[in-house]
Amino acid sequence: MGTSGHPGRTRSSASYVLSALVAMVCTLAMLAGALTVVRPAQAAQDGNLRIEIDNPAVGNWNVSQEGQSVNIAVGQKVSFSLWNLNGSGVGVAANTALWYVNDNPIALCKSVGDSGNCQQNNEREDDFGAAVGVPFDANAKSVNFIGLREGTAQIKAVASDGSTTETATTTITVHPAKLKIVRTKDSRELTDADTTELTAGEDVSLQYYVTFDGDGENTQNKCYSYQFTSSQWNNPPYWDEEVTGADGKTRTVRHSADGWGISNGAVMDFNGQTGTQGTSVKVRTLVPGTSAVSLNTFFAYRHKVASTNADGKTTYKTVSDLYGNISASTNFDVLPPTISVQYGDASSPVTVDNGGQVDLSVGEMLQFSYGISPLHPDYADQHPAHWDSSNKQVATIDSDSGKKLTAIDTGSTSVTVSIGGETFDLGVAVAEPTLTLSYQGGLPEPVDVTDGTMELTAGEQADLTLGFAERHDYASLNSMKWKSSDTSIVTVNGSSASSRYGSSPKTTVTAKKPGDVTVTGTLAGRNVTATVHVVEATLDLTRKSGLSTRTGDDDSKVYVTNQSLDVTPGESVVITSEISPVHGYAKFLGSATSTKWTEDSRGKTISMRTGSTQTTVTAVSAQGADSTPAVLTATAGGKSVTLTFNVVKPQVAITQANGKETADVTGQTLNVQRNTRLSLGSSVTPLHPDYATFDRNAVKWASSAPTIATVQSETNGTVTGRAEGEATITAVLDGVGATANVNVTVPITAVENPADVTTDAGTAPNLPVSVKATWENGKQTEEKVTWNAVPESSYARPGSFTVTGKVEGYNGVVRVKVVVNASTQEMYRLYNPNSGEHFYTAASNERDSLKSHGWKDEGVGWIAPIKSASPVYRLYNPNSGDHHYTMDSGERNGLLSQGWRDEGIGWYSAEGDKRIPLYRQYNPNAQTGSHNYTLNTGERDTLVKQGWHDEGISWYAVSQ
Repeated sequence: MGTSGHPGRTRSSASYVLSALVAMVCTLAMLAGALTVVRPAQAAQDGNLRIEIDNPAVGNWNVSQEGQSVNIAVGQKVSFSLWNLNGSGVGVAANTALWYVNDNPIALCKSVGDSGNCQQNNEREDDFGAAVGVPFDANAKSVNFIGLREGTAQIKAVASDGSTTETATTTITVHPAKLKIVRTKDSRELTDADTTELTAGEDVSLQYYVTFDGDGENTQNKCYSYQFTSSQWNNPPYWDEEVTGADGKTRTVRHSADGWGISNGAVMDFNGQTGTQGTSVKVRTLVPGTSAVSLNTFFAYRHKVASTNADGKTTYKTVSDLYGNISASTNFDVLPPTISVQYGDASSPVTVDNGGQVDLSVGEMLQFSYGISPLHPDYADQHPAHWDSSNKQVATIDSDSGKKLTAIDTGSTSVTVSIGGETFDLGVAVAEPTLTLSYQGGLPEPVDVTDGTMELTAGEQADLTLGFAERHDYASLNSMKWKSSDTSIVTVNGSSASSRYGSSPKTTVTAKKPGDVTVTGTLAGRNVTATVHVVEATLDLTRKSGLSTRTGDDDSKVYVTNQSLDVTPGESVVITSEISPVHGYAKFLGSATSTKWTEDSRGKTISMRTGSTQTTVTAVSAQGADSTPAVLTATAGGKSVTLTFNVVKPQVAITQANGKETADVTGQTLNVQRNTRLSLGSSVTPLHPDYATFDRNAVKWASSAPTIATVQSETNGTVTGRAEGEATITAVLDGVGATANVNVTVPITAVENPADVTTDAGTAPNLPVSVKATWENGKQTEEKVTWNAVPESSYARPGSFTVTGKVEGYNGVVRVKVVVNASTQEMYRLYNPNSGEHFYTAASNERDSLKSHGWKDEGVGWIAPIKSASPVYRLYNPNSGDHHYTMDSGERNGLLSQGWRDEGIGWYSAEGDKRIPLYRQYNPNAQTGSHNYTLNTGERDTLVKQGWHDEGISWYAVSQ
């Protein structure tokens, strides 16, 4: 059994129990003189045992299933395997089972080992006159059957696992063989009635299959027989015949199959192929015409024949017999080709006419392409044409497949394309080019340096580019060779590859040391030169300037070669090495500018973080002195320069931010509550911000009493109060320190918000000065409140709002509610039509009561302040029922003495600049309602004209 379709199958070892039966069958087979011919049975299974063909084309095809049969052609070999004895789901050793052909036993194995495996195959005849033969290549996986002659054979397999014996049966029908010729590319079958059209210059691949009439039309898992069998036709492609001559001698005559053949060798061939007995060939067309392609194969089978001598001993001889000879053919009509030729870039080729001409310059290369028509791409491919140049001193073609023409000297030549018996000619004229050299690099335009001089600094590189005229946009340039007259001064790339359309050859020139050399470029035997002048390199050191500003607009470079710089511990300076002169058309090699950095303090005074062309120098310590020098040395390109760093002693102070200001608190005592933080910073002098950056982490912080107050870290001066008491905070840089004392207090845990504050609209509230505070230790005190500013808009109108404030030592917020009362009120005017009296009141309920008694509501007479220093008194005459209103306390007292009743203050008169008067008039004829009060000067004037007395201003209303 194969693995396809049944992963993990194993082969049963239980089949060894059949060994005795096998031996018996072997004996019977040797004694049998003739085979019994029986009518083939249909496929059947008397248990779970099944005969399978395991093949990717048909899967795991159970050919012993009812209704199945196997159809093959003479000369085809099919492999059977056994599986699933007693439902085991595993394979059965095929060569130890009992096999029958037409009920005749086939002894496959001579001896079976204890493990159940066949140790030796049985020697026997393998052609016993049936439709199939059984060759000697049986193994544990499969048994093969070869179709030898037309007919049907019943195949039966018997297997046992020691307790159960099962049988599986199938049939093989062998049909007369025939050949099927197929075009490989489109799988089209070709017969002797078919004619395939080709164009001279095309190739077509053919292959053949052995088949039979009706193949693929039965139930064989919808497959052709040649998909699950192996063909023995032309395998081998010969057979040997023993022939006895007239002289009585026996000779071996070898017969070979004709294989593939062509009727008209002038029109086509097999592409130079001589061994044409294979299953496939390539047909190459040569010239127009017609031809047939034929195929002859035979089936020669090498098999064993038994003979018995006088002593009764049977021996076996291998003989080769011809079992079949079949042929097939098909026809071809080859048309004359039409040739088209193009040249140039494949993305935009130029088509040229037959007999046309193209211009080139010496050193240029022209890429050709071609095509023929008509083409038959579904089943044929175009083969290479032959290319030739008539004058190979002027231009040459690289190969038929390459199709590239190279111009090597001035003159003319003719390029000929030959294919399918047709030719295509193209004239080529080659002219002398003008060669130049130039450099550009970062320059806006290239500089012509032909026979001139290019300057480089030792360590620089620049490209020299070839200028070529006349350059044709359809051609590429051949490769160039470059040479330096002295490679110790200047080196060049030895060669540059061919340049495609629009690009030019170039070489990279590398300056090694001062001197002058000649660089020569050679193309197609033509030379072009330029001189390279190499100058000595200068090594400098630079620092940046302008680092103290936020932007880099004013950053600049300052040369500090062999100079000195002052730095303070904690400051860092970036120093850059620079090789000069620098040319805009060149660049320095990394190896030329790579700098070795050293310093002589061994990290005690300064330290370095180095790169290729930069180092960051950090001041470490002044070593206890006011200033200590350290020398930095840079070495590059064989040059060395120095820079001295003077590390100065720092001055340190402790600072505290207060808004936008920063105060020096060195030596002071600072208060902080327990479990709260106090942010402290440091100030270091002198610093050099123009060229150095200072690392604040260089200042180290510590607390003398961490149980009372701690610093956040060695590099962070944020202090946290831990317990009530005092601690000293120290900031140190390079052994220089500064201190500040911290007094840790317990915090206020709660405050009592004050009672609501009341004010009138427009009047600022009078907020309490202090509140009652409760401390963490239980103590209660009155503490001053700092209230946030109250905008005028908050108390401009009646309503309420909240003001917040802070109490020192308390992390929370103090709040007080402010209630804003109205500052004015409407004064209602009513009229009694019965008595003629006008009545005035601020009370809406009094107004409404009078209205219910028949008084007329005349609306709002004026607006009065809620309160002022000028009250208006209200009096009542119980005899007349009249009311009187006056600001004059003397008038009030006079009326009281006459029996009027005092009803208190009715309202207030407005004060200040923004007030308006109310006028009082008196009617001398009236008993009641004898006084009128009005803002309206028109009303006043009308009453006066009617005899009322004008008594002037009675009081003032609020101006609206």
